[in-house]
Amino acid sequence: MNPARDAPDPTGPLRLPLWVHQVVEYGVGLVLVYQSVHSADAPQLAAAGLLTIVLAAFTDAGAGALRWIPPLLHRTLDVLMIAVLLLAPFVFGVGDPVAIVLCVGGATTLGWLHWHTRWLEPAKRTWKQRLRGALPRPTASSRKPERPTAATALAAPDLAAPRVEPPPPAGAPTKAPGPAPLAAPTPPAP
Repeated sequence: MNPARDAPDPTGPLRLPLWVHQVVEYGVGLVLVYQSVHSADAPQLAAAGLLTIVLAAFTDAGAGALRWIPPLLHRTLDVLMIAVLLLAPFVFGVGDPVAIVLCVGGATTLGWLHWHTRWLEPAKRTWKQRLRGALPRPTASSRKPERPTAATALAAPDLAAPRVEPPPPAGAPTKAPGPAPLAAPTPPAP
């Protein structure tokens, strides 16, 4: 795994999402299976096509059906699939010229896809973040303190915290420290 190659680079080569890779693999597999009906090398082409379809269907990405294979394992299995398609004429006895062209073409297509796929997906963002071009939400430790809401304003005050009063304005008379004097009782109204 090469993180520098997997990082999205707007100025670098084209990087396709993994689901596009899977859709093209489905296409390569279907072409191989379809051609196996018209070829003398039917079992070999059908097996190669079905393996390609199964690899795409079982990968944990957008176009996967069962999502059992992690993307980085899919990356390794792609190299194995490319080798199988390239070696099919020699190892598996594929002799039909059209079948050989399809095997080499499928291996070339999978090799191009392998090189141009973005194997590590970027962090998921909400639609508002995508509109603003913002990064994913910061963690709790880096967030600004939240403004009080109606629910927190009605909550009981923290009695353990000392109350700090603001300093008086400049030139205002200060009151002496200590308890406030008791006010004289007012006489009842007649």
